[in-house]
Amino acid sequence: MIDFILLNSVSDFSFEKLKELHPEATVSKNGRSGTETLMYIEKKMRVKTVFDRKRGCCVTSVAGSLHRYHTRQSYSSFPFSSIAPALEFLCKNCDINMENENWFYKIEIGVNLHMNCDPDDYLSMFKLYKGKPFVVMKTLDGENRPHGIERKMTENYYRIKIYNKTIYARTVEKLSPPENILRVEVAFHASGISKLGLPNTMDALTDRERFQMYVDKFREIVYGIAMVDYAPDISGLTGKDLRDYYFMHRNQRVYAEYLSKIEGDKKRLAAERKKYDRINTLLASSVNLKGEFFEKFEAEIERLMTARYHKPLYPRTPRTPYEPTGRKRAPIRTIR
Repeated sequence: MIDFILLNSVSDFSFEKLKELHPEATVSKNGRSGTETLMYIEKKMRVKTVFDRKRGCCVTSVAGSLHRYHTRQSYSSFPFSSIAPALEFLCKNCDINMENENWFYKIEIGVNLHMNCDPDDYLSMFKLYKGKPFVVMKTLDGENRPHGIERKMTENYYRIKIYNKTIYARTVEKLSPPENILRVEVAFHASGISKLGLPNTMDALTDRERFQMYVDKFREIVYGIAMVDYAPDISGLTGKDLRDYYFMHRNQRVYAEYLSKIEGDKKRLAAERKKYDRINTLLASSVNLKGEFFEKFEAEIERLMTARYHKPLYPRTPRTPYEPTGRKRAPIRTIR
């Protein structure tokens, strides 16, 4: 249920000790302040440590997908019961003491829904949120159409994203997900977490009652989206019928403009009415995608909050301390 996180935690170690623990890290220095920053990647999680003069100690920041870090992919289920072991494993590998002061700047809550139809077919259901429309997400390379929509609040409290997880997992994350996964997520930013009174510590995220506050807010936001009353399953439409449907129903404003242009042509108007009636007849017995969406949405939330924790499929190997081998690096050979 939790995906992307941005976590800060007070460190037990000095900057010099962290350099020893993470020899693979890169160290940069700010020219003006002279502050050093230690950075490295822990299985796609970006880890950064700086000295906080206000607190008089080092503070470690971790950013990335907790879901993918723990399961090595992001399209499966990630129940509440997996949050605690995932955070424990992350903190152990990043030398973070969970009992120290810690706080989240960003928390992303979402569900992966296995739908009966192409996830792109569900996007047209979502029209407005708090009076403003959704924005089309960036089109992927090699694709001639978008596969997601998003709505970012002007107050920067949170951002809503609804997209085709199957397409994005394949093309962006280079994974092999199953078909027809619709992703619905809300990313709460620091200002939103504070304004909405949501908990922002590791203890809170591993406590079921306090984490339920995120789940309730997530559900409230999704139900607050203005949707169409009826979203039919169009998998039975092909060829010209499918093209006519997209033209008549997906962008009603453009279709209304087209009808106004041919208003005086009775023959063309009659032909349009005939096509419109034909499409409606074909879709009369189709399944309502909106009903399916909310049914699976509620079922998935209930399952994620009650599912028992299962260990990841992949074995976990403890991080071994770095030991120099003493071997000299082979000289670089140039092929002429």
